[in-house]
Amino acid sequence: MKSLKDFYDDTAEQWAELWYKNETMLPVLQEFLNCFLKKPIILDLCCGTGYESMRLKGLGAEVIGIDFSEKSIDIAKKKNKDICFFVEDIFNDYSYIGKVDGVVFLAGLVHISENQIYKVVENLDKVLKKDGFILISSKIGNGLMQTKRIVEGIEYERPFYGYTIQQVTNYLSNDYSLIKVIDGEPDWFNIILKKKG
Repeated sequence: MKSLKDFYDDTAEQWAELWYKNETMLPVLQEFLNCFLKKPIILDLCCGTGYESMRLKGLGAEVIGIDFSEKSIDIAKKKNKDICFFVEDIFNDYSYIGKVDGVVFLAGLVHISENQIYKVVENLDKVLKKDGFILISSKIGNGLMQTKRIVEGIEYERPFYGYTIQQVTNYLSNDYSLIKVIDGEPDWFNIILKKKG
């Protein structure tokens, strides 16, 4: 069985084809950027092929993107020459990117188990400035929903987790406060949290 990283490397072009033209998240991103009083530096964590990075840049933010899929980052760089992208795993220390005002974490949580959330937040804390904001978009559910995915006859390890807003805010409650819930796609939630000072 191939890995989760293989899945995103092998399907990078399909994700780009689908999402560069799909503006579903545009109003959510705009609402998130309304949190900032000046032009923010935003980290697009698990940025994939850079489609939401492109939208954030178009809305006036300075953007940095991180993803563990080399193929996805190759596409992101080709399509967004004025955005800085890094191939990096969110479980590794990526503080070399410098400090950011905000983080968008869209659909990245779906591949992270409960016992991995704290490591992700620990790394995120290293780059997010005091009083910074996070936008999280995730599938509504309660735990592991899927373990693998088959694409064109190839089987991939692809754990997929669902969470409730309450679960996520509980995990982050020591360091973050829930600011807003934004309506979105059915079965998904979008929340904005603020880092405590």
